Formats: sequence, C-alpha cells, structure tokens
Amino acid sequence: MADYKEKIKKLLALSKSPNEHEAQSALAKAQQLMAEHKISIAEVEDKEQRKAHEHLAGVTYSARRDPWILRLSQVISKNYCCESFSYKERGKQTYKLYFCGLNEDVEICMIAFKYATDCIRSEIKKRKQKGKLFNYTNELVTSICNGYAYGFIKGLDEAFEEQKRAASQSEANWGLVLSTPPEVEQRMSELGLKKTKFQSKQAAKLSKSDYEAGKKDGKDFDITKRVAGE
Repeated sequence: MADYKEKIKKLLALSKSPNEHEAQSALAKAQQLMAEHKISIAEVEDKEQRKAHEHLAGVTYSARRDPWILRLSQVISKNYCCESFSYKERGKQTYKLYFCGLNEDVEICMIAFKYATDCIRSEIKKRKQKGKLFNYTNELVTSICNGYAYGFIKGLDEAFEEQKRAASQSEANWGLVLSTPPEVEQRMSELGLKKTKFQSKQAAKLSKSDYEAGKKDGKDFDITKRVAGE
C-alpha cells in the first residue's frame, strides 16, 4: 500500500479521538489527502476492518442493581459509532451487556464506557458509605445513588450533543464521522436485534440534588487521558 494510504488510515483512526480539536484536524487532513489522490475511504480501509462484531462488555445489571447501566451504554455507543444491546438468560434476573461495532470503534467505545462506569461507581460508593454512617434507609440510598448515576448520564449526553452542534458548523463535517456505519446496522439486523428497551421503577425515584451533582460531573467527563493510556 502506498505511503499516502497508510498516512490516511492513521489520520482516519485519529479522527475518532475524543479530543475534539485533534480529531477534527486529523479528519480535515485525511480529507485533503483523499482529494489530492482521488481516492475514497473504502479504498483506504481494509475490508476485514469494515466488518462489525459484537463484544461482551463484561458487566451485568438488573432492575434492582445498577439499572442505569443500559442507558449509559446507549449514550456512549451512539457517540462512538456503535450500538449496545442486552441479553437475559432464561430464569435469570440479570442482563448481560454487549457492544456491536467495527473493531476500532468498539475498542474506544468500551474504554469510554468502562471509564464512565468507574467514575459513577466511585461516587456511588461514597454515597453508600455516607448512608451507612447516618443510617439512611435502603430506599433513600437507592434514590441517592441512582439519582447521581442518571444525572451523570444526562450531563454526558448533553455534553456530547453540544460537541456535535459545535462541530457541525466546522469545515471538518464531524457528523459524518460520528454516524453509525451501515455495517453495524447490518450486523444488528443479522442477529435479529433491536435496541434494548428497559424500564426500572427505581429510575422514577431519584434524589434531585444528587441528580444535579451527577449532571455536572457528566458534563465535565473527559476520556482523553484514559484512551491515550495515561
């Protein structure tokens, strides 16, 4: 493969960086090189890399335990060109979570998801410890913990949407990069899967103050260091 094709491949991979400015710069440069050499993305990328695969996320959830997991996976996956879905074995109450996407996309998606999950669970642990110290009821602790989690996810979703709106006005046409590839939709169809719908009664009983605290943290969430391995 010609050197310029390798350079374009690396730039396209970098264009999916969570660092907005770095990503847009990489995409603009890749588009410039493709225009100069009159080639398309399909000519640059390996066919095998364009196949979508499903990957086990390594977490489980239920209506009672971490019901926010699915919503978090949906927000993360749609912003990293993937889809998420769940599977519940017969006779069990817990769901297993999966991501479906192109290999490079799923890798970044799962890093972002795990980091966000770790951040949420760290704050939930603090709230559970406080609840134990002050003898909060189980219902109150659940309201506080889920309030923070759902607030975090809402803030994260709003932050992503703000980034999209800002990027849509740029010359780099960021929206094309963030769209879910047709290979992913095709794989979901082959598996006979639809986006998982999940309702938990606990989601209706949330601590307002903890929801707002989580929302603020979600808006400030940044996975750049985790993706870079720092």
